[in-house]
Amino acid sequence: MIRMPWLSALALGLLAFAACSRDEIEVPKNAGPASAVARAWLEAGLEVADFAPAPDAKIDGDCVSGNVSEIAVLVCQLPKPTPGKQSTTEIAEHAEEQGLKMIGDAPSGASLAHHGRLLVIADRHSLDPDGKVVNQITEIFRKTGSDGE
Repeated sequence: MIRMPWLSALALGLLAFAACSRDEIEVPKNAGPASAVARAWLEAGLEVADFAPAPDAKIDGDCVSGNVSEIAVLVCQLPKPTPGKQSTTEIAEHAEEQGLKMIGDAPSGASLAHHGRLLVIADRHSLDPDGKVVNQITEIFRKTGSDGE
């Protein structure tokens, strides 16, 4: 049997690097309800700018706005349903409708409620004419739970 201690050391070094590099990803400031998905966007190689609270958003819930790869996004944590008033589905549908209104006359955009959160994307400057970045942003949002899972 041939022993290669350098190979074991290399494997351990790569594992340590992979573990550290995930922790080194700095979530943008004021990400709030977007923290988990912002980390996932960064891990996918998208550029994520700092977020800002969005109290003027016409969405019920805690909302922050920012840019992902220079495209405007709004992420909101939707309110929990009140028994006997609205279901989770009704809250999500209403939030998506409000999100579509916010997109307005932008050339492209999306409004998507998932796991108690809302994502609104508005590509107001046609930065993504083929829709690949918007698709990547929404797919990562769908795969990322509100707790980062």
